[in-house]
Amino acid sequence: IGSARSLAGDATAVYDAARTTGEETQALGVNVVFAPVADVVRSDVGVIGDRSYGNDPVVVSEMVVAAVTGLQDGGVAAVVKHWPGHGATEVDSHAALPVIASSEEQWRAVDRPPFVAAVEHEVAGMMIGHLAVPELGSGDTPASISPVLVEQLVRDDLGFDGVLFTDALDMRALDGIDEAELAVLVVEAGIDIFLVPPDLGAAVGAIEDALASGRIGEERLDDSVIRILRLKTGLGLLPT
Repeated sequence: IGSARSLAGDATAVYDAARTTGEETQALGVNVVFAPVADVVRSDVGVIGDRSYGNDPVVVSEMVVAAVTGLQDGGVAAVVKHWPGHGATEVDSHAALPVIASSEEQWRAVDRPPFVAAVEHEVAGMMIGHLAVPELGSGDTPASISPVLVEQLVRDDLGFDGVLFTDALDMRALDGIDEAELAVLVVEAGIDIFLVPPDLGAAVGAIEDALASGRIGEERLDDSVIRILRLKTGLGLLPT
């Protein structure tokens, strides 16, 4: 099918490629696809490269909508990524924590619009990256454990009530954070599903302890369960 960049500017081609991807993956029993990339790149150096539709937020937004629509018409849940936008850094979050130097004005004008477009077109999910954006009020805290970047800017500001996923939790951007504590921080940030926790047993145990102590309320977990069940029902995985 080719890279995202190779299709940029042709919304019909993006839609067709995404729909084919959705139909073929759904036929294999896969019901969630971690795409499209909504990052607006400033440089082709780094991890995003031609997975992005380019450096123009208007074009990227249009292509993201076409991809989301195609995937979901193909029978799978699209998960737009990597909030709050991985395009302004050459640092790979697999290796270290990217710190985005953009001002809030730059971020709102360039990085945010494709995610807004995806939400407005009912994207099923969003992946939260391990990215710090100090000018948004979260300091050097990765978005994946930041209530400011998740609860405030995704849930409240964007009004998104779909399923939120972390990027893989075994990435080096999170080095230095205790594995058990990491799980609790992710829940506190407002995310629903963990990807690749380094120690699943430690994560479950830490969340159970946080519930028992009152650090995390049952209502917070209920919110995530409801979102996940809603998604599964929409995909026809549960009886209605």
